[in-house]
Amino acid sequence: MALDLLRFYILVSSNHGRCRVAMQTVTFFITTARSGTQSLHAALQTVYSDLLVAEHEPIRYAYAPKQCLRDPAALAALRIKPVVRQHLDHIHEVLRHKSYVEVGFPAFATAPLLAEEFGTRLRLVQLVRHPCGWLLRS
Repeated sequence: MALDLLRFYILVSSNHGRCRVAMQTVTFFITTARSGTQSLHAALQTVYSDLLVAEHEPIRYAYAPKQCLRDPAALAALRIKPVVRQHLDHIHEVLRHKSYVEVGFPAFATAPLLAEEFGTRLRLVQLVRHPCGWLLRS
């Protein structure tokens, strides 16, 4: 159901009651560690590969979350770090043809940088880990 809603959102958006094709978007799932991002990535890549490029922690800890959290100077320096700059340029290239989705926790501290980089195309989704212990009981 949630993936069907995502497909609808990617394909069509409402504009004062009229439907139009949505622009390519950049979606980052902001998460904690161990929250099911690998499964989400696999599902998105399998079901929606015609609409988007999905990646799971593509540059891993190059986002430097511990150093960049609430530190504008560190975020500014991060933007020009070669591995990060190449990755952001890669995302811009993807946007020429498809939407882009990145899942995984290392990007959580970069939300201000991502907002500056992608503007109105950016979508942030907070994925909360909430294990259902009752499912594991016998």
